[in-house]
Amino acid sequence: LPAGKRIRLDLTAADVIHAWWVPQFGPMLYVNPGERTVIFITEPAAGDYIGQCNAYCGVRHTYMLNNVKVLPADEFDAWYKGELAAMGSVAAK
Repeated sequence: LPAGKRIRLDLTAADVIHAWWVPQFGPMLYVNPGERTVIFITEPAAGDYIGQCNAYCGVRHTYMLNNVKVLPADEFDAWYKGELAAMGSVAAK
């Protein structure tokens, strides 16, 4: 994510109810199958953030980790342009 910007995340689950939570980004949100849950993150600082599904969602619950990397805006822009270029080269094949 780019630092210093308001970010909108649209979340949905494929299978069961999950509880998306990265403590520094605000409250936990339930994410239901077939429904869209929206969260706005306002101006996160650059850094690495770790969260986890906060509701027991099945036998693989302990593997439901969220790793969010927030980069300074210029670094994010460079990364994003590189990703777009890589996608274009894959699509061209």
